[in-house]
Amino acid sequence: MPRPLALLSAFVAILVALLGTAIGSAAQTQQPQPGPRLNVYAGQGSGVVAEEDFIGDPTYGGNGIRVVVGTMVTWSVQSDEIHTVTFPANEPIPDVFVQQPEDPSRPGMLNPQIFLPQIPGGAWDGTTLITAELPTDVKELSITFSRAGRYNYLCLYHTKMTGTVDVVAPGTTGITTQASVDAQAAAMDAIRQGQAGQIYADRGGPTRIEGGRGTDLWFVRAGTDQRNDSLDIQAFLPETVNIAQGDTVVWYVDHQQPHTVTFRPAPDVQQRSDLFQLQLPDGTALPPPVPGEAPPPEIAAAFENPETAPRLVFGPGAIRTSNPIYDGRNLFTSGFIGEHPRVTVPMDKVWALTFNSPGNFQYTCLLHEDLGMKGTINVQPR
Repeated sequence: MPRPLALLSAFVAILVALLGTAIGSAAQTQQPQPGPRLNVYAGQGSGVVAEEDFIGDPTYGGNGIRVVVGTMVTWSVQSDEIHTVTFPANEPIPDVFVQQPEDPSRPGMLNPQIFLPQIPGGAWDGTTLITAELPTDVKELSITFSRAGRYNYLCLYHTKMTGTVDVVAPGTTGITTQASVDAQAAAMDAIRQGQAGQIYADRGGPTRIEGGRGTDLWFVRAGTDQRNDSLDIQAFLPETVNIAQGDTVVWYVDHQQPHTVTFRPAPDVQQRSDLFQLQLPDGTALPPPVPGEAPPPEIAAAFENPETAPRLVFGPGAIRTSNPIYDGRNLFTSGFIGEHPRVTVPMDKVWALTFNSPGNFQYTCLLHEDLGMKGTINVQPR
């Protein structure tokens, strides 16, 4: 469930300028420590196929590690997906998409709590929340563990993606080695490739049901996964559907992730399809920030008061189109469909669209477009 990178990067740049804080600097400039180090991995894969797991030591379930006090552990992403490394400590796990507190009937928003990474500037004692999005907040996240204990962590976006760090006294046996982590990564990579091929073979074909009045219903998966496992595919299956004029396509979410089904407007149609937009708590829309430029005075003033700080609110691409018949020109979007335990904004699981005009129509998932989650509907005259 990656964030909209262009808008968010500019938004974070404004916060950096206003707050005088180098985002992620604690992780990027942390001085080398004399203690041991260990590199672990946040997910594997490429494009729409991803192993959504923290890769650690097979001795500790494959997603756990054991290190001694004073070890610096570094997480890096080994896929095209974005993940968070989140240690809740004593705080509640943040939701990702939430309702606006003033009025739940207003469009939802990205949780302000996870706008900015929260990274310790030095050694961590396990008592404060850590969360960072890799690789957009920081390329790698490094944490030096200063206190013995068991620390559970997770990815906010992918519910099956959890891990543990057991921190023990020096001299304890069973310490995780880099060789064991790398061996686990190689083994999971081989398994993932076989599973992905089987999923495409089993679920990649179109599903057709005869409808009324000589038209048909076609069903398309919006994402799917390996049941009871961590392999996830952020793709439309099938990617291309050939239908006849008057047929209806139904998209349904086949795993625990949100998606959008979005047909962007024609180039000459003056409509926006942004997934998010910058907005003040009173509902006033703000122009998108320009990377590298100083924030306008009105935005700077808004940040001086936490009650007026701008939000990333659902934009036109996240608001469901009510018209069920596609006209081939205007913005048509499902908004967010799917299910996720950390999305408190209501979502449906399916969306349908009837195609009465012949043509070739491309669409995308605005959340996962950068991964390659796109599709085509070819409508032939009846």
